[in-house]
Amino acid sequence: MSKVKDHQIYELVNDTFKDITLCLGGIFLTHKVREKVIWEIANSIEDIYYKTMGRLEDTFGSGIMPDLESNKKEIHLHPAIEGLLKIINFKPASRKCR
Repeated sequence: MSKVKDHQIYELVNDTFKDITLCLGGIFLTHKVREKVIWEIANSIEDIYYKTMGRLEDTFGSGIMPDLESNKKEIHLHPAIEGLLKIINFKPASRKCR
């Protein structure tokens, strides 16, 4: 696959994880979910995210790296949700040689 396609796939996965995280954050807030439950769910999603990115890396031969150029607005979320969004804020790294 081309680098452009790889990048599009990584963006799709990241956007999906961000949407899920923001959706859950809203549900947690609306339903006053217990602190421990929020952290457990956020940690589980983080594990799934890394597992998914690892599979993409195995498939495409390229990895992920923090997107330090991202200038997103600060939003005030639960620390677990905010941390998860920071984790998901990655971009594709350059392709590895096979």
